[in-house]
Amino acid sequence: MKLLIVTEDNKYLAVGIGNDRPEQIMVVDEKYQQSELLLDEIRQMLEQQRITVNDLEGIMVVNGPGDFSGLRIGVATANALAYGLGIRVVGVEMKSTWRKLAAEEKLEKIWKSGMKTYEKNKMASLNKWVEPEYGREPNIG
Repeated sequence: MKLLIVTEDNKYLAVGIGNDRPEQIMVVDEKYQQSELLLDEIRQMLEQQRITVNDLEGIMVVNGPGDFSGLRIGVATANALAYGLGIRVVGVEMKSTWRKLAAEEKLEKIWKSGMKTYEKNKMASLNKWVEPEYGREPNIG
């Protein structure tokens, strides 16, 4: 099973799980709540699928462009889980045309793109990590 983490926009978060296609996707429309809700949503999804984190074989995460805080939360969570579980993590670039799509269609496209990247990098080292790509300079201050 593969896990998908989508936090590029501070207005929502989404997680998905599946193999070649997503079997379940959960979208939470809560502004600025990714850090509080992401791990709990992942836990709930795993419980609903009757699996544990040890059943995961890979993680896909949207790594940008997007909101600074949201991307950091999603990417850091994906990297930490992948490192701790000894599994592969890949970044998925959010295409600008996908932002205008309905949530379900957008998440299907993200999943498909993530799977292509995952399959292409299957032989890559497990020691790789994903870095966020903000698409602009961070606005801190």
